[in-house]
Order: sequence, then structure tokens, then C-alpha cells
Amino acid sequence: MTFLISPIFLARRTAIAAGITVACASGVVHAEDDHRFSIRGFGTIGAVHSDNGQSDYVTNLYQPGGPGRSRSWDVTTDTKAGAQLDAKLADQLSAVLQITSRKLSSNNFTPKVEWANIKYQVTPDFSIRAGRIALSTLMQSDARLVSYTLTPVRVPLEIYNITPPTNSDGIDATYRVNIGKVNNTVQASYGRSDSKLALGIPDGVIVAEANARKIINIADTVEIGDLTLRASYFKSDIHTLGTSFRYDMKALGALYDAGAWFVQSEFAKSNGGGLTKNQEAWYALGGMRVKSFTPYVSYAKSKPQDPLLAGATGFEQTTSSIGVRWDFMSNTALKVQYDHVDAPGVLATQGSSTYFVKQNTGFFLNGGNTNLVSVAVDFVF
Repeated sequence: MTFLISPIFLARRTAIAAGITVACASGVVHAEDDHRFSIRGFGTIGAVHSDNGQSDYVTNLYQPGGPGRSRSWDVTTDTKAGAQLDAKLADQLSAVLQITSRKLSSNNFTPKVEWANIKYQVTPDFSIRAGRIALSTLMQSDARLVSYTLTPVRVPLEIYNITPPTNSDGIDATYRVNIGKVNNTVQASYGRSDSKLALGIPDGVIVAEANARKIINIADTVEIGDLTLRASYFKSDIHTLGTSFRYDMKALGALYDAGAWFVQSEFAKSNGGGLTKNQEAWYALGGMRVKSFTPYVSYAKSKPQDPLLAGATGFEQTTSSIGVRWDFMSNTALKVQYDHVDAPGVLATQGSSTYFVKQNTGFFLNGGNTNLVSVAVDFVF
């Protein structure tokens, strides 16, 4: 058994060199040998510098701090580690356990069970799973923690923070059908998720319980040669900060990977209440592969549509990025990335916030620009 790794942005020659069987976002695994058990590991060692002394930059809604106001350099923002155990229990029955360690709202690296499920392969094209399962809300959702599979240092937070949960406890089903050169994969899941969000407030951060119930997630991925198209839908009842509301998110994505170069874009729109009411976000990324180097550029934007409505605080933020990935040895990649983040304050956005935390009063009201330099080494073994 091997990692459940998405193919997005992963160079074909890199996948071969790593000896990893690449699976689609549905989590289908292809056995390459008769071993009953296998263990794999992955991780990132990273450092991020910020020139913003007024607030801390964070990459998700779980981190209580980062580079910026607290310190100019931070080595915990992107650093993480994980291990995955795959078990073949019978001809059609398998199990997976994935444990990760990264900086969360508790401000430490306490290990967390990310995946723990059993899969029954009903037919070669149809499978069902039960347990803790990756939420496949966007194109890279189920592989976002395995940064080695990504070209940039991290996924675009402007769109991937719209639906923060990375997994759910429940069931899912995956069905594949091939029609000529078209490969279509449909995945549907139902479950629940509990998490603790670290939300920025003026001069600090608060940790809030977020409970998602009756999660329904449906994703359809179509592959036609070098082109991948994807549509997904997420719906859940959310309970957080003393309020309850119905939340849904729709997303579209496309990837064209010609081998020597690639382009990808995703668009998402959420509706509901709470933190991301009527939010829109998108990004575009493109790059080319020159031997072991992959230079790339990207642009990401998040903006609420009605920040003046009650409860619709929303997040408004834009990030322009340029970087290079260097696969300097087998199973290991070095990445250097520059980000320019534009985060307008609440006065300019009529009440919208940004993803920064520990903002001083000036930055909270008026916003500002932030320049980041990130260096990361990603690996799998």
C-alpha cells in the first residue's frame, strides 16, 4: 500500500523517483506488492520571514501566531510531520491510519489522528469507507498536509480557509467510470467534525470551538488526458461562538498539466452565517518544469460579498506569489517563495477582517501590505 496522494502539481518524473503510486482525490489505493502492512512518512521543515511588525501571518484558522509582530522569523508556520500506516486486511478490505503533528490552536505540536478508516472495495470501480476520512472539498484538500505533493510552499489560504475542516468522522463512497479517454470519479461523504479555531481579534487571538454536524460533501472529478476538471459541494450545520447556522460551499476547479508546464485555478463561493457568510475566493497558479527546477507564480483573492450584514464579518485578503521548487534529491524538494499580501483594514472594507492575528489597532483599522519570504524542505519516505 502507498500514500493517498493527489496528483496535483506533482511532476511525473518526481512521482516515479519517489516510488509512490499516485491516487486521485477519492483515496483509491493500488497495491504494488503483497505486503500486508506498510508505513510511510512525510514532513516539512520550514521558516517564514515577515516584514510586518503590526500583526502575525498565519496559514490557516488553527494557528494562534506566526511571523510578524511576535517575531520576524518563525519556524513553526509550515513545519509539520506525519506518518501513515496502510493495512491490507483481506482481498477487498483495507485500513489506513494517518497521524500528523503540526502547530494548531493549542500552540504546540501534539500529534493528531488525521485519518483512521476502513475501506471495502466492493468492485474495482466502487468502494466505501467508514471512520475518519479526508474531506475532499477542493482539489488539494486531501493532500494539503503532504506538502511534497504541492508545487508551492502551501495551498492558497484565501480559498482553502473558506472551509477549515480537513476531515470528518463518518462514511463515504467512491465510484469510477471510464468512457473512452474520459475518467470520471464521483465521491460522496456524510459525517461530522470538531475543531478549535484560532481567530484573530485586535491585539490578540481567541480560541473557539467549531462543531460541524450533518456534513455532506460531494465531488466530481473528470480527467481527459492532460486536463482535470472538478466540481464540489459542501453543506453542514455549524455551531461556534454561541451561534448556529447552516453553511454551504460550491467550488469549481481546473488543471491543465502538459508535463513541461501547467496551469491551475479554483473558484469557491460560500453561503450561510458566521465567519465566512457569502464569501468568494479564487486563485490561479502556473509554472514550468526545467529539469529539476519548477518556477511558478500565483495570485489568490478572498472577499466577502455583503460585509455589512449582521454576522457577515468575512475575510478580505489578496496574495501574489512567486517561487521555485528544486527537486535536488530523491523524495526531497527545496522551495523558496516570496509573497506579497494585501490585507485592507476594517475601515476600508466596511467591517471585513483578514487572516492575520494579533493585529495592533492601526493594522486592524487601516490594514497594510506584508512581504513574506518562505524557505521549506519537503520530504516523503
